[in-house]
Amino acid sequence: MQNSDSTSKVVDADEKVESSPKPSKKSAVALSDRAAFSPTEFASLFGKGAVWGYRQLYAGRVKAIQTLGHTMIPRTEVDRILASATEYQGEISR
Repeated sequence: MQNSDSTSKVVDADEKVESSPKPSKKSAVALSDRAAFSPTEFASLFGKGAVWGYRQLYAGRVKAIQTLGHTMIPRTEVDRILASATEYQGEISR
């Protein structure tokens, strides 16, 4: 028999035990709201792999900035590329 003033509680296996809330991480900013992108994020905007993003940087097709040890591609570069795009004419240009 348990004493009525006991502080221990028996929990059924099906009953959920609430724990203290975990501190939430800083919410991520959507890619559409970002001012700059990592080379990997930049590539994913165009449906390409990370290597493609770095190749664009190394080839000088995209300008980048360095901040706090990170290479970032400004949104203006994405906008510039999209603005210079032409309509697909049904042929592959080489």
